[in-house]
Amino acid sequence: MTDETRDEQAGRDAADPGRLLDGEDPSTPHADEARHWLNVYSELVTFKEQAMATSQDNKSAMRTSDAREEVEQTDVRVLEAERKRLRERLAFWERRHRQLSTK
Repeated sequence: MTDETRDEQAGRDAADPGRLLDGEDPSTPHADEARHWLNVYSELVTFKEQAMATSQDNKSAMRTSDAREEVEQTDVRVLEAERKRLRERLAFWERRHRQLSTK
C-alpha cells in the first residue's frame, strides 16, 4: 500500500462511525473491559479536543484569509468528524459499562 493510499484510508477511517479500535469488542460481558474502553475513548476525546483548540488558535493567528478558509474547510472539519466519532464511542462505552456494572 502506498503512502497516499494509506493517507486516504486513514482519512476515511477517522470519521467512520462504525470503525472500532483493534481489540474493541462491543459485546463484551466484562465490566472491566468496558471500563478499559471507556478510559481509552475518554483519553482520545480529550486529545482530539486539545488538537481542535490548538488548531483554532493557530487558524486565528493566520494572516491570510485564504489560509484560514482552507484550514476551516478541511482540517477543522476532519477534526470535528473525528471528535464526533470518538464521543459516540465514548457514550457507547459509558452505557455499556453501566449495563455490565449493574448485573
